Amino acid sequence: MTTVSVVFAAVIPMNTARISSTGLVTEGFMSLINIMRFLLLATTVISFFIQGIKKNSSEHKILALSAFITLLGYSMLVSCDSFFFLISGTLALLAGSYRYLLCLHKMYMWS
Repeated sequence: MTTVSVVFAAVIPMNTARISSTGLVTEGFMSLINIMRFLLLATTVISFFIQGIKKNSSEHKILALSAFITLLGYSMLVSCDSFFFLISGTLALLAGSYRYLLCLHKMYMWS
């Protein structure tokens, strides 16, 4: 993951002439990065959900939902330019992270 990040940092051009409303300097391949972010989100949620079906485990399904809420909150915070997105993204990130870590704790500490 670190190697891929370094390669992307070296290859993807920055467009310093265009700055978003949140102060983010845009990249040259913004759609490619967004597609990769969405694919990672979908792969994470689907893999947890499939494991929940295979193992007949409600904990894995809760992990899938918690991971989705966490990543949704993160996405809202990255692109927030209003107080509505700031507050809702923060709440989603905190609630999803709390539920995710609580479920992991229950799965591995008490099994």
